Amino acid sequence: MIDGDADVAIGFNLERTDALRQCAMGRFSLGAIMAPDHPLAHLQEVSFTDYARYPLILAGPELSVHAAMKSVITNHKKPTTVLLRTASIELAKTMAMEGVGLAFQTCIGLERELKEKRIANVYLKVQPNLVTKLGIYVRSGRTLPPALDAFIHIVADEIELRAADEPPR
Repeated sequence: MIDGDADVAIGFNLERTDALRQCAMGRFSLGAIMAPDHPLAHLQEVSFTDYARYPLILAGPELSVHAAMKSVITNHKKPTTVLLRTASIELAKTMAMEGVGLAFQTCIGLERELKEKRIANVYLKVQPNLVTKLGIYVRSGRTLPPALDAFIHIVADEIELRAADEPPR
């Protein structure tokens, strides 16, 4: 995007630079996703120690969740069973829904599965709360065409609505 190959970027935890202007941002808590019949699925929040008793599906270093979870995982001193490290959010979600293991992410992208009760999301209990920031970015100094500006406003409103739906923690 900085080189002009794209007009807008939407991403989690993008590194702030002078070359990017943030148009909107929402904060979303991390949680574990799992099959709805998992023993932890009925809880509202669980510590990583409790999650670590089960097989884990972890984000690869390509994903922002990896960086967000790094200190939690590093500070956990007991052994864990890591089934897979993946850059595919879809693969992690599918494996978690099928009961293979627990994966970590926000609720963004899980709306249908949560509504249909095909997946459960239980927030990660840590201090301070682990959040990821979903933002919309454009190149600094760029004058936006009206259509792109309208698109950014629509997406910004949606991010704001979804961030407002986050439970207080």
